[in-house]
Amino acid sequence: MTRRETALRTQPISVTMAVVLAVARWGGLRHGRSHTRIAYLLRDKPTERRVEVNGWVKAVRRQKERTFFDLDDGSCVRKLQVVVPSSQRPPGLSFHAAVMARGTLQPSTHPAQEVELLADQVEVVSGVVDKPYPLQARHTHPPHHLREHPHLRPRDTTFAATLRVRSQARLSLHQYFDRHGFTCVDTPLLTTNDCEGGGEVFSVQHQVTSAPKSATGGQVKDYFDLPTHLTVSGQLHLEAAASGLSKVYTFNPAFRADNSQTRHHLAEFWMVEVEEAFVGGAEGLEGLADRVEGVVKACVEEVVEKKQEDVAFHWRNCEGRENLIHRTLSQPFTRMTHQEAVDTLIRHAPRLSVPPPTPHDDLRKEHEAFLTSHAGSPVLVTHWPKDVKAFYMATEEGRPDVALALDLLLPQVGEVAGGGVREPSVDRLQDRLAGDTRGGLDWYLELRGVGGAPSGGFGLGFERLVQFILGVRNIKDVVLFPRSPGRCLG
Repeated sequence: MTRRETALRTQPISVTMAVVLAVARWGGLRHGRSHTRIAYLLRDKPTERRVEVNGWVKAVRRQKERTFFDLDDGSCVRKLQVVVPSSQRPPGLSFHAAVMARGTLQPSTHPAQEVELLADQVEVVSGVVDKPYPLQARHTHPPHHLREHPHLRPRDTTFAATLRVRSQARLSLHQYFDRHGFTCVDTPLLTTNDCEGGGEVFSVQHQVTSAPKSATGGQVKDYFDLPTHLTVSGQLHLEAAASGLSKVYTFNPAFRADNSQTRHHLAEFWMVEVEEAFVGGAEGLEGLADRVEGVVKACVEEVVEKKQEDVAFHWRNCEGRENLIHRTLSQPFTRMTHQEAVDTLIRHAPRLSVPPPTPHDDLRKEHEAFLTSHAGSPVLVTHWPKDVKAFYMATEEGRPDVALALDLLLPQVGEVAGGGVREPSVDRLQDRLAGDTRGGLDWYLELRGVGGAPSGGFGLGFERLVQFILGVRNIKDVVLFPRSPGRCLG
């Protein structure tokens, strides 16, 4: 080992990483040749520095002596203006051509921008084929138009901003759980249980030339011996992980064969699911409510701070969103029991577009929207009727018809999170599962055996949280390739 290698080995990792990050900041490595991200150039403005940038042309303005074009590499909302002598303008320099430009960053005389790239070399890496192209330069494309071309949506400025916010939101959630001592585990996507018993699942069928064999060597009808489908939730598996790790979470896709084309539903979506051991009773439910509120506030606050430009770009056309987010972060969430929610809705029945619920009913979208509008903030609804919640929910002591469950309702989005305290009694779970046809839950019941600790947790819909932050109306507009009935491109 050389002296230099020995010195690096003995340095604190933070120092070593600082060196690595400093090198990476100005462009990173690209097969021996570096290029700089436009976001860094517009942020740091290193004028008089010679740089190379790659990206896509978003607009071209041709003059006799000079040609101006706006370059976008997906790193930020703003574009970098590139100036090149018209005599050196390459053929094929048109809207959304992929180009490489080299030159010197200079202060700009244009009031709308602080710097521009004076290029002495521009290379068109790939032009746009001469055929009808569904995107236009300097044009705001409506969401319904972009949904028809999901493979091209990342090229749209608004949707690119959405994806960057989504990326930051994911990172912020991971960092929150890391700070609070949670272990991230990967729960199965293939499962024999549908967790909540809704029955709206995607069945999995194998396609092999010969029938699979069982553990005893005989051929079986189903690949896994039991009917198998894509998961709707990893919560049951998380309980198993929590029984040994105490505090766990997963960030996985979930699948529901809900035959709905509304703006609220996807067939494939992402869930953050959380489980904590030694959580029980009414006190445990209160702690879960605190956890849900803490997770959401931490994520929203960090996204708004780290992605100010992308968030502000969305908020331009979303009146009142900034004030709503401010209230969300600065005030406690409103908390009420299901009975209190029902009483509120009954009192304001004339203002509802649908009948108010009874004390035994679930809440409809219209009810959720009214409650959050009436409260002027997110609402945590607790203590639900047992019959509208999943079989594994514990009930309140002395009130066997009341589940220790909660839902988080966010303004203009509706239910974003749901969870509660898990039923610790094997006997009560067996009674609830009597006659159940889903099967394969003996392992789950066994968790309540020797050493079984009470637990509680929740699942949070990731796309709906992103919707709330940005004010995006349709859930299909915050996911790269939305899956819904009749639509599965790619």
